[in-house]
Amino acid sequence: MRSKTSNEEIMQIELALEQSQSYDSVRGLATIFWGLIIAKCFLAQWAVLSYDVPINALVFVWFPSLIFGGLCTLIYVSMTLRRLKIRSLAGRFVRHIWGACFALISLLTVLGGGLDRFNPFLLPGFFALVLGAGFYIHSTLEKRAIFKWAAAGWWLSSGWLFYQPGINALGWFALCIILFQVAPAIMLYCIDHRPHPRPLPLPAVMHPPNIHIQPPKHPS
Repeated sequence: MRSKTSNEEIMQIELALEQSQSYDSVRGLATIFWGLIIAKCFLAQWAVLSYDVPINALVFVWFPSLIFGGLCTLIYVSMTLRRLKIRSLAGRFVRHIWGACFALISLLTVLGGGLDRFNPFLLPGFFALVLGAGFYIHSTLEKRAIFKWAAAGWWLSSGWLFYQPGINALGWFALCIILFQVAPAIMLYCIDHRPHPRPLPLPAVMHPPNIHIQPPKHPS
């Protein structure tokens, strides 16, 4: 009875670890996907302003990209997370941390766009500060050095973005997204999904044959 209970506990632990890895995989792919979308939008915005393209970037670049990304994420996450019954507590904290960061970025965007005397090209610098804080807090929960390197990269790049408060700040911010968000997420995804060598089976133990030695018969 005790052996059966131990086997069930081991199976539950293995299932929890497998589902936690699956959840991290979903989060990593979503990070890569949205990083590429936002980087593309900032790069397109930079091109529209730099080359005086006669289009409304908000209507023809940002809205279609955000709607497309939101629909894809909703479908993928709903289909993938539906079968995951166990989610780690650290994963919930990470989700709340990044939710707060994106809410703060949205608030900065609204406030920066509504102020007449505010230079909107300063916003990428503020975004970099917020993202650096998010990666640093994330690193304290999951204890991965790559998050601290990403946080340092965002904080250093924020100084450069504040130093370049012009149209080129949009292009620089797109490059920072690739370097400090997409690239770390790809590296972690490859590390977590690299094939592990399977242990070699133990050789079978050779038991000596059972030899029955009969005592000699004494003549009667």
